[in-house]
Amino acid sequence: MMNDQELLTWAAKAAGFVRPDPEVGRPVGPNHWCEACGPGVLPFYWDPLNDDAAALRLAVKLRLWGQVSERSVWIAQNADEIFGNMAASTLVMFADAVQQTRAAVRMAIVKAAAQIGRNAPGTTQSTPNSD
Repeated sequence: MMNDQELLTWAAKAAGFVRPDPEVGRPVGPNHWCEACGPGVLPFYWDPLNDDAAALRLAVKLRLWGQVSERSVWIAQNADEIFGNMAASTLVMFADAVQQTRAAVRMAIVKAAAQIGRNAPGTTQSTPNSD
């Protein structure tokens, strides 16, 4: 099971984000990323585990589908997994309250994105460089 930082690192890989080079600009923390790092490009803070907007942008970028009911959240990369036959790649997160539901949706999106990042062509299953 991956910890939060590993989930974010794999999800960032799926989204096409890269770590900024601390030598090029200001020092950055573990949740700072950029889409095209280089001189004059400032990294952005990205934490879809705690930010609804970042999670939604991630889901849209990866074309994820979701369904939220009173007690569960379903996130899949293929609509057939939600509306047709359920596949092994479908993620299920359970929540008991409205605030927990929002957190469960964010977590399910990040877990789905992390799985996409881990399964990307040319990727080994070890954690990508998170420094």
